[in-house]
Amino acid sequence: MPDSSRPTRFRRLLRLLAQPVTYTRWLRLCVPAGAIALWGVFAPRYLYLIGVLAVPVGLIPAVRVGKGLQAQVLLVPDERGRPDATIAAAPATTWQERWRTVLGLEARLILAAVALTA
Repeated sequence: MPDSSRPTRFRRLLRLLAQPVTYTRWLRLCVPAGAIALWGVFAPRYLYLIGVLAVPVGLIPAVRVGKGLQAQVLLVPDERGRPDATIAAAPATTWQERWRTVLGLEARLILAAVALTA
């Protein structure tokens, strides 16, 4: 690898670290860490239950609205409230959307747990 590409890659990395969206993405992934931490204080023996409870909660259609609004505020604040926003903030209307919400909740819980233990 030529040495001339290293400064370019380093500048690109610094540019990415200087963008606010980098930190809001991390914050969005770590929001469930608060729930995990609180659950761990009050019921540390049953920490796995937070992942189990995320399934029925994620099946509620209105949960997708909350997830969508949080994602819009943290990731694309300029698009909040627009009908053509890249991130939807509407209730889940199909079972596929509900299960996708559950999958997203579970993934965020796993990533938050990894971040807490790292």
